[in-house]
Amino acid sequence: MDVLSQTFLYDRILAGVDVHPSQPELIEFERLSKIIDPNSEFSFRGCQPCVNELVRFVFENKNKLDGKAKKASKPEAAE
Repeated sequence: MDVLSQTFLYDRILAGVDVHPSQPELIEFERLSKIIDPNSEFSFRGCQPCVNELVRFVFENKNKLDGKAKKASKPEAAE
């Protein structure tokens, strides 16, 4: 799932409009936020401002995913 291709979500946030991604999309945004910053904590369940902040964080830091996402998604070689 390529949530970063859904730039309309970020456009809505910039316009001050709440976004409502699906549950699988939110889980993917959370996964990406952990790749960007392993110490990031976004409790998006039941918190609309938190959802908006999670989506904003991922889009504003997506340049940090270059290389990191590829490493994180690559399975480790079995020893």
